[in-house]
Amino acid sequence: MTDYKMRRINFFRRIRKKLADDNKPLKYMRYAIGEIVLVVIGILIALQINNWNETQVLQHKVTAQLQNLSLGLENDLGMLNFHKDANETRFHSWQHILKYAKRDSVILSKLPWSEENRGGWKMPLPNEKNEDFIYIGIQNLSWAFLPPPLNSSAFEEMKSIGLFSEIRSEQLKKDIDRFYFLLELYMGETNNKIAYELAQDLTAQLRNNYGIPVFQKTPADAVLNAFTADNHAHVMLMDMIYYAHSQHRNIVNLINRGDRLLIEINAEIAN
Repeated sequence: MTDYKMRRINFFRRIRKKLADDNKPLKYMRYAIGEIVLVVIGILIALQINNWNETQVLQHKVTAQLQNLSLGLENDLGMLNFHKDANETRFHSWQHILKYAKRDSVILSKLPWSEENRGGWKMPLPNEKNEDFIYIGIQNLSWAFLPPPLNSSAFEEMKSIGLFSEIRSEQLKKDIDRFYFLLELYMGETNNKIAYELAQDLTAQLRNNYGIPVFQKTPADAVLNAFTADNHAHVMLMDMIYYAHSQHRNIVNLINRGDRLLIEINAEIAN
């Protein structure tokens, strides 16, 4: 064994002897354990802070998505209100045509009416045959039941990037999911396809068989005579009145749900 190695061994022996003589092994162990405990506590605190930061970042992202959802919902509610008013005009103007063409009407609960109606007629409902109101009814055939340009992209984005599940309120998640399900059910292309195609067929029948254009005013008597003479056109218009009434009821349901949902979303954002 070399002198160098012997010197090292003797050095450590002297240290061990000194620690033993001074009862320092126990003190050293206590110190070492204390250091380990402090390190562990430091790691746990760092992990907790990191988790808190990640949670905060996640909630900021959720809040930003909810703000986008709130804006999109406000726009959709405006569009739904427009179509609600349009259905009121359709219902009353088409009933007006039936009344003076066949002395007939579809027996349904009356839809509300306001002079602020945005469906193209901003006056009281006429109490007698009115050529302008009949023309409004014919005009409305051109785009009746065309699905409105509603926008559910914010909702779809939240789901696609996994943030929808991070909304803290379970009730809010259920209400959002239910609203957009009903929005597609009531206002989507599938549900309105039959009514839209019926309106297009009636438009074509009036134009081709009776020379009645949609965007050019035709004398009221010519329009009424067409529906008086053509039982098929008469029945088609009756069906469309039912569709207008049904869609109006569905839209009112959506608007009420949407208004409540908007309050819930904004409350969640505030929290």
